Formats: sequence, C-alpha cells, structure tokens
Amino acid sequence: MSDGGLLPIVTGAASDASKPFSEAVGKSLADVWQGIVGDRVAAWRINNAADISKKLDAKLAAKNMKIERDKISDRYAFTWFEEASKQDEPEIQELFAQLLLNASQGDSDALDRRHLSTLSQFTPIDALVFDRLFYPKNGELRIAGIVPSLPRWSHQSMVSLLARELGDQAPNSLEHLINLGVLARGFKLETGVNTRMLGSGGPAVNLTVNNEIIATGLGWSLHLALKNTDDQ
Repeated sequence: MSDGGLLPIVTGAASDASKPFSEAVGKSLADVWQGIVGDRVAAWRINNAADISKKLDAKLAAKNMKIERDKISDRYAFTWFEEASKQDEPEIQELFAQLLLNASQGDSDALDRRHLSTLSQFTPIDALVFDRLFYPKNGELRIAGIVPSLPRWSHQSMVSLLARELGDQAPNSLEHLINLGVLARGFKLETGVNTRMLGSGGPAVNLTVNNEIIATGLGWSLHLALKNTDDQ
C-alpha cells in the first residue's frame, strides 16, 4: 500500500476494541453497517481483528520485524481484512497473522490472494492436519513426488497416522483439503516378482495399486506463504 492507511486497522486501531464501532470507522460507515448487520456483528469482527493484531504484534516482536506497508496493495489489504475479521478461532487467526506478516515482507506466495479464500474455509482440525502434512517432525522424511517440491503420502498410512496423533476426526480433513484444492488424490503402481508362481505357468509379476494423497501446486504455495522465517 502506498499510503499505509489500511493496515493500522490491524496493528493499531483494531487493538482498541472497546470503542464503539462508529468511533473506529466513522459515523457514515457505521450507519450503513448498522442497517445491514447491526453493531453486534460489527463488534465481533473488530474483536477478531484485535485478537489477530495481538498475535501479529507478538510475531513481529519475536523476530524484531515490522510491517512493510508499501509491499501490500490496497486490494490485498481490503481482502485480507474482509476474510481475517470473520475468524474467531485462535488456530485460524494465527494463520492469518502469519500470512499478513509474510505478505508485508514482499513474499510472492503470501501475496497470492487465493490463499485468503482458502484459509477462510479452514477449520482448526484442518489447520492441524495441514501443519502435520507440510511440516514433518524432526528426523521425519517426506515422500517426494515426481515434481521435487510437491510431496505425496500413502493414503492408508496417513489416515492411520492422523487418527493416532490428532484424533478420529483428523482423517476427514484430508477430504476437505482435497475439496479446497490443497491436496489431490493419486496412485502409485508397484510391481514385484511372484516367486511362488515362477515355473508354474502362472503370472510371475504382481501389480499393486496404492492410493496416495498428493500436494497440489496451490497447497505447496500455501505452505510457503505460511512459513515462519525460522523454518528450514
């Protein structure tokens, strides 16, 4: 943004959610908003923005960074605030705060506005599953796909792992993330020699089809957009 007029909503004004909505945005806009949704929803969104502001400020302080307002266009800032202010779940607020921080540093993946819409449809369990898939634990290898940067996982193994580590509802998030375009279905063909059938005239080769979950280009870009500067 050239004038830096929008981001203070997040980093300054929104942090004082105790003020009436009319003071926060001006009487004319408050009158219009009141006629559409009322002060209760307006206050809810301002409170959400204030919560995200605190998370963003904490991230900035921890990394000794600041928002570079000229890196963010008006269109991005408006769209970010429109989607972020609807989020009242801490896990999703954390993602929006990290996304804005990275966008303000000029990160091209974070500045992709498609990610704002995708994140707005995440649930907390989706956020946990996404983190588990795209940020392997220390010492854990990710299975590389044909394209080096796009990982893929055995569907059966991942369902078992997610259920074990995150609970029975976690595997359902795989389906949701597929619907959002973050993941896709795939398969892998494996062949092997059937030693029991050698010399008997029967088929000597086994063909096995293994179902897989594959990261899409959009999913990988979202992963990069949300990356902490400390991530390796």
